[in-house]
Amino acid sequence: MLNAISQKIQSATTVEAVLQIAVRELGHATGAPLTIAQLGVKPGGNGR
Repeated sequence: MLNAISQKIQSATTVEAVLQIAVRELGHATGAPLTIAQLGVKPGGNGR
């Protein structure tokens, strides 16, 4: 299962597509009816 997910992610051409695939596949793998990923940066952080 992990190999199939990795292949789907590697075929993505944009960061947005990578995130969409990762969240969708995580939802499928866990059987979750809804999967949400929230990204952010810490206040005062430099994004690293």
